[in-house]
Amino acid sequence: MEPIPILVICPRQIDYLNCQNIPEAEKYEFHFMDAPLELSGFSQDFDMIKYLEKCRQYIKQHDIKVVLATRDIPSLLQAQLSQEFAHLRGPSLESSFLCLHKYYTHQKIDFPSSKYEICLLEKEEKENNFFEYIQKIDIPFPWMMKPCTGACSSSIFKANNAQEARDGMAFYKDFVVDNLNHLQPFLVAYLDPNKYPLIRSDSILVEEYIDFPYKCCVDGCVSNGEILIWGISDSHYYSTKPECFADYTFPSNLHKSIQEKLNQGYKKIVQKLIEYGFNNQFIDVEFFISDKGEIKVIEINGRMIPISAPLYRQCLNQGDPYTALISIAMGTRPKNPTFNGLVGGIFYLTTFAKDIAKNLFNFELASQFSNVEVRVSPEQEITEISVSGLTLATVNLVGNSYVEIHDKANNIRRKLLKQSEFSPWN
Repeated sequence: MEPIPILVICPRQIDYLNCQNIPEAEKYEFHFMDAPLELSGFSQDFDMIKYLEKCRQYIKQHDIKVVLATRDIPSLLQAQLSQEFAHLRGPSLESSFLCLHKYYTHQKIDFPSSKYEICLLEKEEKENNFFEYIQKIDIPFPWMMKPCTGACSSSIFKANNAQEARDGMAFYKDFVVDNLNHLQPFLVAYLDPNKYPLIRSDSILVEEYIDFPYKCCVDGCVSNGEILIWGISDSHYYSTKPECFADYTFPSNLHKSIQEKLNQGYKKIVQKLIEYGFNNQFIDVEFFISDKGEIKVIEINGRMIPISAPLYRQCLNQGDPYTALISIAMGTRPKNPTFNGLVGGIFYLTTFAKDIAKNLFNFELASQFSNVEVRVSPEQEITEISVSGLTLATVNLVGNSYVEIHDKANNIRRKLLKQSEFSPWN
């Protein structure tokens, strides 16, 4: 039997590793089409329209049966391709866009969330009224500010007062706007600008800061209209840097009644997206949880979590998301995964230092770890640090207890971080 030809668009480093280690790898023939797109979704050199045409030609020339996208912005391309080629299965572009664009996520999904407002950077800057705009927003400080179409918690700022909010907006105007301009021509070409006018604008989401003690991610997929849940992971932040992500562990350690509430919330949100055409793709939803069990949606990602694949493969039976997504794309419902008793975690190696990356991180030693994904290059000059810090690398670990994997993670952090005093530790 000939292997199935699969095109992985805009692959990241971990996609190469995950595809190489996929169960029954002989069944598949992976093709990778690289793109100048950072993990954050930023790029000054990425032409989405030209890349889309390149994908079209490649699919025809190589008889591609499946197109995989495991990142936020490429998921839009995969959605568009699935509408153009009858044999490709995937979501509608509109539904994928609603997952990506954080303002429209809140507006259209209609699920409890933080208070939010939109800031149109070009309008406020032109009228020179950032301060007046800030005064009109009916959200008490502190604020969380983020690009509407950013990814991986990039360029998120916490503003404690009006001056910090103005500083944040100035940063967005000077840096973020230029790095997300590749999205606008694509969105204008394939979505209705009258229905979604913000696609023509440079916009920033302003949100109420939610001080709930728990944050979780419910992960799953939609297969031919059926919602399948893979599991829930717990997100952890440093007590000394509460906006800085430390790790997430799987499966969740929350009470079963809370997990059931999260699962029901996930199904309600995903069912709403199905009404917009979401189908045949992975989707994860992040939630805040209060100590009284109240849940609020943080954001939605209309794709798999590729760094979770090694954890799912080791902690679940029938849990490989790449195999599942290929099955979905071929028209076959994947099997429901079951837990096998192991626990896993993705641990972040983060810095708040400004320096050349090789002065902050031991790249040579990191190359000896097969479970470490490096997110910066040795000569990369780090000059901008957001409130959440800069992630240099992640490491995935599996063991018999949460204590075991946390101890392993801290040991790896000590070995790889050269200036650990600029990294949170507790």
